[in-house]
This record gives sequence, structure tokens and C-alpha cells, in this order.
Amino acid sequence: MVAGAGRKVFGSETLSSTEVQGYLMDQVVSQYDSAAQADTARPDPVDGIVRFLRDLKRFQGRRNGAWQSLSGDVTLGDGYLAAVTLMSDTAGWTDVATVTATATGRAVTCRWNGSGFNGASGADRTGAWRVVVDTSTVLGSFTGVPYPVAGLPHVFRSAAYKHTPSAGSHTWKLQAQASVASAVYCEAGWLAVVETD
Repeated sequence: MVAGAGRKVFGSETLSSTEVQGYLMDQVVSQYDSAAQADTARPDPVDGIVRFLRDLKRFQGRRNGAWQSLSGDVTLGDGYLAAVTLMSDTAGWTDVATVTATATGRAVTCRWNGSGFNGASGADRTGAWRVVVDTSTVLGSFTGVPYPVAGLPHVFRSAAYKHTPSAGSHTWKLQAQASVASAVYCEAGWLAVVETD
């Protein structure tokens, strides 16, 4: 009997080993720590079976003699601003939110939003926002963001950047800076890192 034996309603009869194998064991979703472990445990997979790989957090199905992903997006992590903080001036960047996670080598989308305000500095100021991966690669940025004098609305920005990091551990950071020191505050920030199909 092969995977996909279908459904059978059992009564009070004793099940044969073929029925247990075909209707139960071959149709269950097995869980494995990795694809290597799964391939060792089941070296002769047939089309129609499904498995779950814990390291990738992914369901895979066997179709046309190959394993294919069945899962949608997987959130690797998200980070938030802990407290209202002053933005660094143009000599540096303030870390607003950080996500450290293990990527599988698939495409990743970094979604973020942040807001800031001019802290009564006496003049209009500007600032910038960016997302950086592994301290050096800038995925995207907003520059020249206006922060008018105190009393005017707070300024909100959001964006999404897509890239494909190598498999392994990475750190993504949402960062902000102001045109002058002690002028602009970051009041909110959020960063989500999501692997996509």
C-alpha cells in the first residue's frame, strides 16, 4: 500500500500491518529536525506525503518526485522600541529595533515603521531612517525626513525592503538619526523580518 491510500472506516475488526502502515503511518505528517534526518528516516518517499522540518519551520509535500514547500510566510522575529529615546546626530545612528534570527537562504522582507518628533529644539530639523543587516549592508533608507518645531504633528514613516541573505544567523536593525544632536526624539519603532516564498 502507498501513501494516499485514502480513508477507511474501521469497525471492530483487527487491523492488518498493511492497513496500519497504509492508512495510518504513511498518511501522518512526520516531524524531523532537518531534511537530512528526514531523508535518512525515509529514504524512499513517494508523491503525496507531507513532512514538517523543525529547523526551517516549514511543511513540505512530495510532488513529481521532489520536496516542495507548502508553507507561506514565516516570521523570523520582530523588535520594538523600548522607550522614547533621543536620535543620534549625523555622526552616528540610534538603534531603534533589532531582530537577530537564523535565515534559511530564502527571500526575506523587512517591514518597519517609526515615528519621531522635534523636542523643542527651537528650529525645524531633519532626520533619517534606515534598515541595516549585519551592521554594514543598508537595505533601504529615508533621508531628509522633516521634523518641524515642537507643537506640530509627529512624523511617521514606514517601508518594506526585500533581500535574500545567506543561510545562517543575521542581525537586522532599524536605525534613526537627526540633523543635530539633542533635537529629535524617536517615540515608536517596529521591525519585522519575514521569510517569504
